[in-house]
Amino acid sequence: MKDENLTRRIQASQLRVRATSPFFAALMLFAEWIFTDKIPTFATNGKEIFVNPEFANPLNTSEFDAVLLHEVLHAALQHTFRRGYRDPVRWNYACDVVVNGMIVQHERFKLPAGHISRPDLERLSVEEVYAKLGKQVSVQEIWCDLLTPGSNRKFEKGKQISPVLQEGILSDESVRELRQFWKNALRQ
Repeated sequence: MKDENLTRRIQASQLRVRATSPFFAALMLFAEWIFTDKIPTFATNGKEIFVNPEFANPLNTSEFDAVLLHEVLHAALQHTFRRGYRDPVRWNYACDVVVNGMIVQHERFKLPAGHISRPDLERLSVEEVYAKLGKQVSVQEIWCDLLTPGSNRKFEKGKQISPVLQEGILSDESVRELRQFWKNALRQ
């Protein structure tokens, strides 16, 4: 699915983010963007960032920048790979707490209404947030935007479905390569 308008919006977003956060902007340059209607919002498998144009197009500039950054940070911080055997919904929630906490520190970025916010936990590591959450997270609260690499399980509003995005599935070798890719990107 090709969307020239959305491609231009992503490029403009990268320039705007660069003006206030060169580090975040540099990470955005490493992302691979895929437009699809197979997901309701945005998602990442750690390599590609999947964007639903119907969700993305109505976002105002600040929200658009924040949501793009949200997915890039998930990928760069290797949230899809770090999950291990943890509950995917609770893990996604914990990752969102940390990533959204990083984003809202910058006054320029405004996440869309209804985003996950836990100021009491956002300065902890994802693993610490996950442990503190216990079983508090309801599967109805969250759209899981972290697609599972190395398997054919994908998430939709707290449910596992199979397979939504065949192109989003990564082999174990691809996962190893991506870990090195983001490690190098962060170092640069």
